[in-house]
Amino acid sequence: TVYAGLVHEYEWNDKWSTKTGVYGSITNFENPTIRNYESRDEDNLGARSDTQYSFEKETWQGKITLGGEYQYFFSPVKVYNNDSGAPGAVVQSDDELTSQQFLLFAQADLDLPKEFYLTIGGSANFLKYDFLSLLTPITEQQRKFDPVFSPRIALLKKITPAFSVYGNVSKGFSPPTLAEVRPSAGTYNN
Repeated sequence: TVYAGLVHEYEWNDKWSTKTGVYGSITNFENPTIRNYESRDEDNLGARSDTQYSFEKETWQGKITLGGEYQYFFSPVKVYNNDSGAPGAVVQSDDELTSQQFLLFAQADLDLPKEFYLTIGGSANFLKYDFLSLLTPITEQQRKFDPVFSPRIALLKKITPAFSVYGNVSKGFSPPTLAEVRPSAGTYNN
């Protein structure tokens, strides 16, 4: 597996800043098992950008962050018969799985009077999977998930410099993994 990424941060002035990054990874995976021999690649690309506005009032201060992120995943998977630890002549499956995820997010962090700290935010998450089986008959399936909104609100009260009380209410978003969408049995879980 090889990972790489670049980040650029720019301060427009004392109130505005933007951070943009691109990243990716490439994995080449071969797994000889008792039943078969799997050869799989996992290619990931992504980009993220957020803009932050900082402000200060008489008795409190804060920052607002707005941004978005895009992730692309492509994985061709071939499963062969296992021929003494090498790929056999018989191809059991030849599949391609692609996913695209896009999210928009916003968050406000407020340093309030009397050492209260409030965070309010949320993200809108969009996800699509494409599956292609290249063995005859060629089959193609797509699953576009309904958009998910994930809100978050948190409050921290600093009691002393070494002790704080914290509460958080949020709704999470966890897209299905490759192992859930295409289990090792070689079937597609739509």
